[in-house]
Amino acid sequence: KKTKEQTNEIGKLWKVNDEMSKIIEGQSHKMEELTSKLDQKKREYKEQQVLLKKREEEVLELKAQLENKADALERSGSESHSRVAALEVKLQAVNEKVDELTASLHEAMEEVDDLQADVVFKDGKIANLERQIEEASSLLSEASPRPPSP
Repeated sequence: KKTKEQTNEIGKLWKVNDEMSKIIEGQSHKMEELTSKLDQKKREYKEQQVLLKKREEEVLELKAQLENKADALERSGSESHSRVAALEVKLQAVNEKVDELTASLHEAMEEVDDLQADVVFKDGKIANLERQIEEASSLLSEASPRPPSP
């Protein structure tokens, strides 16, 4: 009887052992799948890190370029400002010269007006003197005839 019970027990143990082996095999297969997925995720993570590093380098390069452009624009702006200031100084000098020349022109025009008035006055005097000379000549001719020319 004991042998039969032992055989039954051994059979049950073999059966449990087979079931456990199947469970362990299934768990082992799941573990391999999970390990494979983990390895895949690690590779993806490393790829993302490489891409992130490249992006970071690109961002830093772009930032440096923007800073350079900003500096260049600032220099250009201050150069333009300096140039504008220099041009404003030149313009002021030109405006002052124009004002001086305009004043001189007005003075010259007044002088011309004065001279024209003087000419008109003197023309009137000359015309008056010529009339007086003609009258005197006419009176002289009437008073004494001119001697014949030699």
